Amino acid sequence: LMEATGLPEAQAMRARSRDFSETIHLDAGPDAWDALSAALEERGCDLQGSGPMGTVVDTGTDKGRGVRVVRELFRRSLGEEVEAVALGDGASDAPMFDAVDRAYLVERKGGGWAEIDLPGLERVEGVGPHGWEPVVRELLDEPVRRSRPRAPR
Repeated sequence: LMEATGLPEAQAMRARSRDFSETIHLDAGPDAWDALSAALEERGCDLQGSGPMGTVVDTGTDKGRGVRVVRELFRRSLGEEVEAVALGDGASDAPMFDAVDRAYLVERKGGGWAEIDLPGLERVEGVGPHGWEPVVRELLDEPVRRSRPRAPR
């Protein structure tokens, strides 16, 4: 994992420590990814990503589902909706973006953005922390808001 991603050892160990998904590395073409995806589907799993890194999860699991569960827990606890914000850089983030009030697509390594077309999605220049840090700083400077309806998707 360290070699494939360039992560330092401590970060690579944390990245490997997953409870509900498994990251795989397959340096192969689209046909191999399609075959792997089909084989995983037969076993009740989904493959997120398209190479060389992918994530295997249970069918029906995505980041949007997780956001909706957490938002519902906050709503029950607080008695009101909370504003949800998401930052991400990949196609697997689309369901998460769709489940929040404000979505920010961070630039990818090598330039450009993942092909995601959602109303209200803001594209942010800068890769990784260089992209999300200014957004987080801006959000922290804003007053706390209640959830607000967004343009229909």
